[in-house]
Amino acid sequence: MAELAAQTLAHHLAGPEIKDAVIAVFQMIAAAIAANTDGDQRAVIRKSPLPPAIVAELQVWLTANADALRAAIEADQLLDFAADRIIAWNSSPSIRSLSTTDFLRDALADWVSGRPFHDIHRRMISVDVRVSGDRATIEDAVALCESAFAYDLAMVAASLSDLAEGMDETLYAGFSKLQKQIKYGLTDLAAMAFIEAGFADRVVANSLSVLWNNVRDREGVRAACRHAALVPALSVFPSYFSTVAAELAG
Repeated sequence: MAELAAQTLAHHLAGPEIKDAVIAVFQMIAAAIAANTDGDQRAVIRKSPLPPAIVAELQVWLTANADALRAAIEADQLLDFAADRIIAWNSSPSIRSLSTTDFLRDALADWVSGRPFHDIHRRMISVDVRVSGDRATIEDAVALCESAFAYDLAMVAASLSDLAEGMDETLYAGFSKLQKQIKYGLTDLAAMAFIEAGFADRVVANSLSVLWNNVRDREGVRAACRHAALVPALSVFPSYFSTVAAELAG
């Protein structure tokens, strides 16, 4: 543990007395984790950037609501069931700076369904959201989606997926899918496959998924990139995406 602490910037910049304090803090955290978690929880904590206390709360909630979560997954309503809790566990500065969070559940649903930034900005304006005291701008809506949603909330969903992995296959698959939906702001599996392959724009990925909706993985995307219809399909977008397609086509 002392070696791990010694690799931090805080330890590197500190004087001798502070260095010892940094090491002591790491040792106390390690002791608390060892005393209050089991092997599976420690494995998740090792992978998750979330605080150990939050990971423990996620585990309790996941276990207590397992049956209801399975039913929500089977009904394709997992986001609706879990959104409030996922939002509550976030630590995003983009959310902490908001004057109200009452609209977040609906904004998150908009994001996941693929709605554009201006629709989410319009929702923020409709409830007079202030960001650090100022009226919300389109840039604030982008930051909310790409930082708070696609990173912080997706990280919570990823931790739930990790916790469910050794517990229940249905829960694991459901939260794995939800994590991708929140990360990419998409629900269509083909669109997500195009994004993961390199078409890193929701509008482009959605457009291509309409033409090749059976695509599910990188090989499927590569096959689509070799299709003659791809060139005209990408002609309305920046040339960067044509370069991506050419590289994938090989």
